[in-house]
Amino acid sequence: MSRSVVVVGVDGSRDSLIALHHAAAQARLLSADLRIVTAWNEMVYQDAVVGFHPETTARRAARDAALAEFDGAVPAWVTESTTPGPAGPALVAEAVHAQLLVVGTRGHSPIGGLLLGSVSTYCAEHSRCPVLVVPTHATDRPADEVATEHATT
Repeated sequence: MSRSVVVVGVDGSRDSLIALHHAAAQARLLSADLRIVTAWNEMVYQDAVVGFHPETTARRAARDAALAEFDGAVPAWVTESTTPGPAGPALVAEAVHAQLLVVGTRGHSPIGGLLLGSVSTYCAEHSRCPVLVVPTHATDRPADEVATEHATT
């Protein structure tokens, strides 16, 4: 029997890194694997910079996030992946068999603040699994850490 999976969308933004922190805590609580997913869309960047490779940048963002979350020692139960396409549909597709999909509410958007929250809204409306949307004002400490702290004081 395969382990369940928690999928988290990461784009390198502060909110996505906080979402990753919460996703890692949920994966531990559920004894699940964690899949860090970064979506990339070449069309958005095709005229931006000569020699820019969005897939390479996405791969680096996923890897850097994993290394930061796990202090440079990424456990075997954590994988990183990149997927082409708009973030919302890409994350929903990656999470089709997941136990949980975790996203932040704001991220890096090529159109500035125009569509803030559009990825989290898309995921909440289309995902086949539960979606945890970590709000912008959320603490970077997941609920299990806060509960443990309160239990010991």
